[in-house]
Amino acid sequence: MAKEHERIDISRRSLTTASVEFVIVGGASLIFVFWIAPRYIASGSNLGLAPDMLPIACAVAIGTIATIQFVRAVFVPARTDAKRRNSALVLGLIIAAVTSCLVIDAFGLIAGGAVMTGSGALLLGERRLLALVAMTAGGAGVMFLVVWSGL
Repeated sequence: MAKEHERIDISRRSLTTASVEFVIVGGASLIFVFWIAPRYIASGSNLGLAPDMLPIACAVAIGTIATIQFVRAVFVPARTDAKRRNSALVLGLIIAAVTSCLVIDAFGLIAGGAVMTGSGALLLGERRLLALVAMTAGGAGVMFLVVWSGL
């Protein structure tokens, strides 16, 4: 009987966590799509896609993923130990992103892209040295192309 009560508590915490994540991420996506992008991304006289198309598509994708995760959490509660691991991973990725921003500010986009790619791969579990070097170089290469092309 005690185990059944404990199981109910775990599913409620999981649903609470999923609800908070959905409100924050889904709300931020809606705010971006309907308020920030139309107001702050100016369309210029350029050929090709509109400047706000990619950011809006990314915000819609993020909002869709948040909705799917919320619906999934309603039907399949997460295990407590997995939530702790995921929280540590999210915190690590936030720290990596802030560090990359500081590196971009100090050394430029190429170095920041390399730091974010390398640290992100490490945090996500990549331990093979050759793969880490290749991903870090790839991140630096993509940022080099961004700088070179003027994007």
